[in-house]
Amino acid sequence: MKKWINDITPLLANDSYTLMTKVFWILNNITDWNNILVKCKNCGKPFINKNVVNTYVGYFKFCSVKCASSFQETRDKVATTNTQKYGCHPSCIKEIKEKRKKTCFQKYGNENFNNCEKASKTRFEHFGKYAPDDFKDKCCKTKIKHGHSCNWNNFEQIKKTRFAKNNGAYESE
Repeated sequence: MKKWINDITPLLANDSYTLMTKVFWILNNITDWNNILVKCKNCGKPFINKNVVNTYVGYFKFCSVKCASSFQETRDKVATTNTQKYGCHPSCIKEIKEKRKKTCFQKYGNENFNNCEKASKTRFEHFGKYAPDDFKDKCCKTKIKHGHSCNWNNFEQIKKTRFAKNNGAYESE
C-alpha cells in the first residue's frame, strides 16, 4: 500500500511527508504539494504545514500552541467540557488540589512551591525591575481613595471574592 501511494505521488517520494499526509492529499485531490500555505485561525498568519493531523481533520489550524490555546472558541470548549465533566473548573476540586500539592511536595519539598526566583528574574528582564511599582502604586492609591492606609486589607471582601470564584466553596490559599 505504501509503495502504491509513493508511486502515484512521485513528488512526495521523499520521507519529509508522513504517509497520512500523502493519503489526505490523494483523498482531497491536492496536487500542488510544494506550496501548502495554511492561515492560522487565531492570528491569520500564513504558515507552511507539511503534515496533517489525520485524514479527517486535515491540517493543523493554528501556527503555534500559543495561538491554539488563546483562541476563544478553544477556551470556550475547554470550559464547557470541564463544566460537563466536573461541574466546575478542575482546579476547584479538592482531590485535584490535593494531588497538585502532593506532586509539588514530592518534586520540590514544598506543597505550595512556585519558582519565585525565576518569576523575579523574568519580571526584571521584561520590566527592568523586580516588582511592578505601577501595581503597588495603583493599589495604594485605591486604598487611600476609599479612606484606608496603604497597608490595609479587607479580609472579608477577600473571603467573599474567593467564595464566588470557587463556585461557593471557600478555600483559603
